[in-house]
Amino acid sequence: MVEKLNSVVSEEYLPNDKVLYVCRANMGRSQVAASLHNHYAPGRAESAGTQIDEISADYIEQWNGSNIVIEAMRKRGIDISQNRRRQIDREKAANFGKVIIMAELDARPLYLLGFDNATIWNIADLKDLKLSEADEVINEIDRRVKIVVKAQQANQL
Repeated sequence: MVEKLNSVVSEEYLPNDKVLYVCRANMGRSQVAASLHNHYAPGRAESAGTQIDEISADYIEQWNGSNIVIEAMRKRGIDISQNRRRQIDREKAANFGKVIIMAELDARPLYLLGFDNATIWNIADLKDLKLSEADEVINEIDRRVKIVVKAQQANQL
């Protein structure tokens, strides 16, 4: 379900860099990653989506995964129920020290792929997963986020 990567973080962080986590709809993976990151290092991460402006209200209503994601995060002591979705663009992305892209290949804007500070994580979409499956994916996101936070904090010492 989750592709493991040998190298999660390849670039060095500058002390005041923030991390931007990006997925397609900014409803699952990126929200989870940024919330976990901010749980470990408050205020050091944000999330956004590559296609939130293109996703219809019907799609959002039909996506039962959002409740699963909220429930899975609540089990970890993190409430994401009030998080708001954000659309990413080139200018916003350029303001981050690190951009981690979890969007599918067809939802990755070319400008993001051209950033030297961009890393791609192949993480399964949380849409339509059962809670146990979502937990597995979130555990992998959590493992990777901890590596990013550790790298981020190491350069603050």
